Amino acid sequence: MNTRTGPLVVINVFTPKPQALDDFLALQIAALPKLRAGTAGARGSRLFRADDDSKAVMVSVFETQQDFQRFSESPEFAAHRATILPLLERAEPGRYQLVYQAGDL
Repeated sequence: MNTRTGPLVVINVFTPKPQALDDFLALQIAALPKLRAGTAGARGSRLFRADDDSKAVMVSVFETQQDFQRFSESPEFAAHRATILPLLERAEPGRYQLVYQAGDL
């Protein structure tokens, strides 16, 4: 049974085209402060680079599903997505609910 309580965690696994990881990360890092600034309910995010340079993982936390929906349907996010898509082989988004936590991240 899935009864959602607490924040919504969105994890995206990005597989860039060959030789495009640095460009993808540069675009993400440049755009994220502006995207987050206009987003109500965004708690924060973390962007990770795989040690083997094959993927990037973005973990974003939103207060509610509705906050995430507003963000993902915004014109600003649509413009950003159009900018990064040419650099990607694949993007695998998923929504998760925190079920255990230890320590501070």
